[in-house]
Amino acid sequence: GSQIPIGDQKDITEYHLNFLSRIEEALYIQDKLKKLDDEQEKALFSVEDAPDSFMNTSGRLSSPDKKESTSSVITREYFGRMIQIREFVQEGSKKTQQESSLFGPIILDIAHKDLYTSIENYCSFTIDDFRAPSGEVTKAVGSVWIDKLPDTLFFQLQRVSFDKESGQPIKMNDP
Repeated sequence: GSQIPIGDQKDITEYHLNFLSRIEEALYIQDKLKKLDDEQEKALFSVEDAPDSFMNTSGRLSSPDKKESTSSVITREYFGRMIQIREFVQEGSKKTQQESSLFGPIILDIAHKDLYTSIENYCSFTIDDFRAPSGEVTKAVGSVWIDKLPDTLFFQLQRVSFDKESGQPIKMNDP
């Protein structure tokens, strides 16, 4: 599979997802090689046949074969299924978007000071500059519902926020 670049500055979530992606890749290749009976076929299959990454740009697990991806050991252990709902007004009428996807670590903002408030804000939030399907920028209310928990659930504390006015990240050092 693909090597994990050493020396790149990544936050823990990026590294965690990249690491799990590499394990998933290796398991995918191993499974494909086991299924090949003929030595000649084994010679035709190479590491390059495996996907570059099982993680899409949003950090959600994906695979060329959704059935294999959703039943893999890595997916069952570290990824759950969530339903995201976004409600917004478009051209004067209320609209709702719903999307189901796999999720990895739940990222909690430490600015809320306690676990319950952080989880509440993760599951219910406002999007100030939501782009509706029509292209219109509007305000939306979002919610996240956990449909299926992974066997191992990770929480990550988000210690960096983005200041829109200055355009700079701000590290929060509050206890």
